[in-house]
Amino acid sequence: MEWLAVLYLQNLRPSGVESFALGPHIALYHLTTLAMEEQFYLVWPAIVLFVGTTKGLLRATLIGSVGALVLRLVLVASGVSPLAIHITTICRADSFMLGGAMALLYRSTSWARVMKWAPWGFVAARGIFAGMNAIVHTQVQAAPRQGLMWSEGTSYTFLAVGYACLIAWSLKTGSVGSWIFRRGWLRSLGKYSYGLYVLHVLVLSAIALPLRAALLRATHSKAAAVVGAGLTCFAISIVAAYASYQLYEKHFLKLKHHFDYSRKTLNHGSPEDAFTR
Repeated sequence: MEWLAVLYLQNLRPSGVESFALGPHIALYHLTTLAMEEQFYLVWPAIVLFVGTTKGLLRATLIGSVGALVLRLVLVASGVSPLAIHITTICRADSFMLGGAMALLYRSTSWARVMKWAPWGFVAARGIFAGMNAIVHTQVQAAPRQGLMWSEGTSYTFLAVGYACLIAWSLKTGSVGSWIFRRGWLRSLGKYSYGLYVLHVLVLSAIALPLRAALLRATHSKAAAVVGAGLTCFAISIVAAYASYQLYEKHFLKLKHHFDYSRKTLNHGSPEDAFTR
């Protein structure tokens, strides 16, 4: 499993994901999402090069998204492990493909229309997601397979659509979404978000339970123990993410200037120009 993790292939062995750890209380299961991202980043440029046009790429993203949804439903109906579905890149392709579609639309003449409808798309997708979760939660014991059809089948698509719309909404100048995501503290969290994601699970798995138990003994309050342990773990994660960025990440980010691209084409050329052979 260790060599699979080094090669960002650990999601190819679902049976070992949950037990993959540095030690008894230091989990690494969340790094499967990074493996899925890297696998997509290897394939997506090839798709862009092969398809070549904006319209063709948009069509490809929609076909890929629908294909991922259908594949998940078929696998759930076939009794495949929910974990295997959850961490297999091709099963989660709609989350990546819809992000690619949003990037394409951002450089198209349709972007103004996308921003107009984005808030409604976000509200609708989140509303459906919340409503279906409530329904499934009350019926999961009576119909577990139907529950999986939602949780491992359809729900990921609604999440992807909702958050794609949220991104578009936040890019509209003067919108509520833009105002929220321009807050300084949120932008700072975004700057250190990669380190936070990688490190917070390690912190939680290592100290959350023993710290919560110690606080419970000291305060005799379950609420105080849960909140105190949560805030402490969050604070440690923030400090660790900040140190990771300053000591490690930013030095690699500086290498970006070696891989410049044509801003003139992206900003001033036509959308078709950026994707034609």
